[in-house]
Amino acid sequence: MQRFTLVKVGNLHIRLHKITDKDRTTLFHNHPFNYISIVLKGGYSETFIDNKIEKVRSHGFLSIIKRRHSCYHRIDEIKGESTITLFIAYGKYNWNAFNTRDENETNGVFERTVNDKRLWCKKSNGIWFIGHFSKIDAQNETRHSIHQCSFDALM
Repeated sequence: MQRFTLVKVGNLHIRLHKITDKDRTTLFHNHPFNYISIVLKGGYSETFIDNKIEKVRSHGFLSIIKRRHSCYHRIDEIKGESTITLFIAYGKYNWNAFNTRDENETNGVFERTVNDKRLWCKKSNGIWFIGHFSKIDAQNETRHSIHQCSFDALM
């Protein structure tokens, strides 16, 4: 995904998003703020959680998607080479993530390559955390990594 900031004033942040690929994991994520997204080009399908039930929706040209920071979703497919949205974020910052599958995967601290750097990264309940050069710092990390993929995919 590519993000282009148009306006940023206090808790209001207006950007253009160019979505070039689907989410590559089973991980659902929320956004750290409430938002409205308007599809300007292309479209996408997503799975989101509503009352503990997974639902699938497709969004095309001029679709308007309004979500609270508490809504978890995953982009499953994009239409065409890329999708462009006008993304309007507002409200408090409260990012989180969780995985509805693979909870029995091995937990621990692993050495892995992220963006061509060898880092120590903690994995707990299928969710990766921000990596560090120090194994102890990785073990104590509490912030989720934006880069979510399986350990095997990196090897």
